[in-house]
Amino acid sequence: MNLTSGGPPVDETPAQVRLTDAGKRHPMTELVSGIAANEHAWARLPQLPGLNTIGSVKDNAQTLLVAQDGRPVLVVGEVGRGRTLALTTDASWYWSFVAAGQELGPRAYETFWHGAIRWLVRDPALTPMRVTSERTTFDPNGEPPALDVQVRGSDYGAAAGAQLKVQLSSADDATQRPASQAVAGADGTARLVLPPLPPGAYKAIVAAKRPDGSPVGEAEEAFVVQPAGAELLQAAPRPEVLRAIADVTRGKLLDESERLDTLPFRDPERVEVGQRKSRPLWDRWGVLAALCCIVGVEWTLRRRWGYA
Repeated sequence: MNLTSGGPPVDETPAQVRLTDAGKRHPMTELVSGIAANEHAWARLPQLPGLNTIGSVKDNAQTLLVAQDGRPVLVVGEVGRGRTLALTTDASWYWSFVAAGQELGPRAYETFWHGAIRWLVRDPALTPMRVTSERTTFDPNGEPPALDVQVRGSDYGAAAGAQLKVQLSSADDATQRPASQAVAGADGTARLVLPPLPPGAYKAIVAAKRPDGSPVGEAEEAFVVQPAGAELLQAAPRPEVLRAIADVTRGKLLDESERLDTLPFRDPERVEVGQRKSRPLWDRWGVLAALCCIVGVEWTLRRRWGYA
């Protein structure tokens, strides 16, 4: 974004902000879920008293919020691995204090700045490209590991047709080796099935490129390949363990030739309540007499000590 070289630095024309097409997709400007509900939430916010006067927005930047007359309000951009944000007003507090006075509440202000900080520090939950393992643990004798990938561009629009490649490394060998590749669908999603892997901890790095070869981004995910458990890995009877359990619990270890229907099962002990009788506490004269004595003593002491 370029600053103007002449003219007043501030345009005091009130500005009612609205979302641009890029702002409708960007997580920073998501006050509530749903595109229509989010647009309505921004439209309800109080007008800003004015905006800084600026020049043209750079081509590699994105305008997320504009005024009703098209003046930029919120512009973001990326430079290398860094991110920039420009808000052309110092009155965003209107979305808190003034909105609270109009019974809208300060939630929009808090949500906006919380999302802005998360985006600037590259919160993994807000990255355009996400890789999710189907499970955190895979059985080496079961289905091969699979990764679900969602690819979006810097404007958070679906990167249809993006070419995906997986580099795989393990805790024992940090060398990255090609493992799988796929092409993102129209919605920017793809499923990557990895080859069968031996037990161990793995890290998958998925890189995405556009059809013209320009990079989109990359993301990583970790998972573990290990048997579900020693009992499932060696599914076999262990008489010595069963015999030890029977000795400790005073049970009996059955032989394969013994049948369950020949065992002397005992019926569980049952306690039945045939009738119930309720008697109020006040029906006993002794309780009532004791209560009267306590009240009388308390009144007498209060009179003697001058409290009554």
